[in-house]
Order: sequence, then C-alpha cells, then structure tokens
Amino acid sequence: MATEAKDRIILALDFKTTGAARQMAATLREFVGPEMKIGPGLLLRGGRDFIIGLGRATGCGILLDLKFPDIPETVADAAEAAVEFGVSAFTVH
Repeated sequence: MATEAKDRIILALDFKTTGAARQMAATLREFVGPEMKIGPGLLLRGGRDFIIGLGRATGCGILLDLKFPDIPETVADAAEAAVEFGVSAFTVH
C-alpha cells in the first residue's frame, strides 16, 4: 500500500497556550499524518487531560517529545507514565 506524503508529516504543536495548539491541530488535521508532537512546555501547561483530549479530538497519536535524559530505571518509569497518558510515541535522549 502506498503512503501518502501527508502520512510522513508530524505536526509540532510548539505553542505557549493549549488554545493555540488546539486551534492549529484542528486547522491542519487533514493535512498531516497520524501523529502530533507535544513538547514539555505544552505538556506542563495542558497536563494529562489536554494530551488525552487532543488525541481523541483529532484522532491522532501523540508523540511526546521530552527526550527523557536519565538513568534507565527513571526513563522506564517515565515511559510507563507516558503510556498511561495514551501517547503513541516518545523520545529518549
């Protein structure tokens, strides 16, 4: 099965407010692939409910871009917490 160009695009939601991120996600949803990226600032501003709600509202997976930089046990714990958020992917430094 052929992959469309948009399927290779991850929308980076690097905004200062959850409202701006939601608006951009809604505006560009049809033009991007199956995931949207959330960084640490937006995660801290929006929290767990924002992440879960954004994924449900857009039908997209969430790439949590926190670049977990710690000892393996701590990274494993953070990875478990990310999965509990329902994210589809996360970065490790």
